[in-house]
Amino acid sequence: MIEYAAIRSDFDQNILNEGYLFWLPMIYLKYKSGFRKHTYLFDGFIAPKLGKLDLYVILLRNPKQVSIVSGSDLPIGEVTLQPLKTGEEIINDLKSFRNELSDKLSETYDKLSISDAKMAFASMLWFVSPGDIKDYDVESQYYNMLMIATNLLDKIGIKKKSNINIIEEKTIYYPILIHSDKETIYEPALKTEKSESLSALISLPEVRKLIFTEIL
Repeated sequence: MIEYAAIRSDFDQNILNEGYLFWLPMIYLKYKSGFRKHTYLFDGFIAPKLGKLDLYVILLRNPKQVSIVSGSDLPIGEVTLQPLKTGEEIINDLKSFRNELSDKLSETYDKLSISDAKMAFASMLWFVSPGDIKDYDVESQYYNMLMIATNLLDKIGIKKKSNINIIEEKTIYYPILIHSDKETIYEPALKTEKSESLSALISLPEVRKLIFTEIL
């Protein structure tokens, strides 16, 4: 028997029939971090295949938001991917990523502090070059992005020096549907409208190449 996230009954059948569907192996992990227990679905293929640890955060899903069922086979679709990493390996990757984020946050904060001083001094002289403003905006956005990723990892119990014990692990197959326009992605087990995060993800050259060259 295999377990998978069932496609919603109210999902548009026309989109389903015309699109490209594959089943992404998500690693279901129930684990304890400190005194708290957590249960999440972690990508077991795309992030490990590309070696991009940030994709673990983008593809993180809550199993409580989908209907997980079991059967002898998957209901539709021809492509079923297999996980490339175990739960323990994924947790180790996330802990490494959390440490990297801490280092990058410190580096970016130092740059922002310098930019703050530069901007304050420049404003007193009534002189701020467009390049300075642009650079400052980029650094600010990058810092905010790092903060969001760090806070999310903290929320799911992946903290610096945290002791994580896996209680339960299994593979859940999660349907990913690419619209016939090859630009829009749906998560038919989660919601009926398009997935903004995954539609943005497919615009990345390495992700697009992986999906259309090696998966579909």
